[in-house]
Amino acid sequence: MSIESLDDILGADDIAVKEVDTSEWWGDVSYVQAFDAEAFGIFVGLSNGGEKTTFDAEGVAAVVALTLCKPDGTLLIKRKDWKAAAKKLQAKRFEALQACYMTALELSGLTKGAEDEAAKK
Repeated sequence: MSIESLDDILGADDIAVKEVDTSEWWGDVSYVQAFDAEAFGIFVGLSNGGEKTTFDAEGVAAVVALTLCKPDGTLLIKRKDWKAAAKKLQAKRFEALQACYMTALELSGLTKGAEDEAAKK
């Protein structure tokens, strides 16, 4: 099927969502989505234009705040609230934060495994 209009692009369900085991938190699982363009822009800013390749707890919590969602992909945290939410998330178990963080990066094609997979295509 060819793309014939902007509406075709805007109507595409192109933001992947994945279940993550976060049993350390309020339930058995959470859901994380890939970065949309706005979240990716924020991520690039946090990473100093891509120069910073590892994050401390603050950066990990920021990525999680930008990508936590419901199973249907609806964000749990409004974009305007991500900084405050990230500060609060830093008080939670790091294992769960790390699992969500790594899943968000993977879904967004920003891990070594995702890069290798893309190179195969």
